[in-house]
Amino acid sequence: MPEKSYDVVGLGVSTIDLLMLVDHLPAEEEILRAEGFSTQGGGPVATAMVAAARAGGRVAMIDALGDDWRGDAIVNGYTDAGVGTDLLVRRKGYTSATAVLLVRRGSGTRTIVWSPGTAPELAPDEIPYAAIEQAAYLHVNGRPRRRPA
Repeated sequence: MPEKSYDVVGLGVSTIDLLMLVDHLPAEEEILRAEGFSTQGGGPVATAMVAAARAGGRVAMIDALGDDWRGDAIVNGYTDAGVGTDLLVRRKGYTSATAVLLVRRGSGTRTIVWSPGTAPELAPDEIPYAAIEQAAYLHVNGRPRRRPA
């Protein structure tokens, strides 16, 4: 049997996460000071792909991103972690997914506000089926449906 191109290929949501460490989760109309701030890549499959790459796996991510600064940050994060980016599609004039996470100090409970961005999801004819077939494993997660405006 021929060697697989990738150990794992991921198909899911790629986000840029803005994390803030807070003493408590805010009440309505409350202004709250964050004690820590971090910008990281996020998304369940995306996080798994980074972990697999850091463990030495040959991995790649499949997703559609905007051509905005957030998409650039997502691609750079994947590249820095060793995740293959050749299966990503960049959509000109669109934005990438972003999440703001408020993480409570001590308990680690969190509140997440998510913006899916405007980049259209991959159409069936854009999915790189050959790359999926050449991978040992495919890791997927569901995508929340966009509600009509």
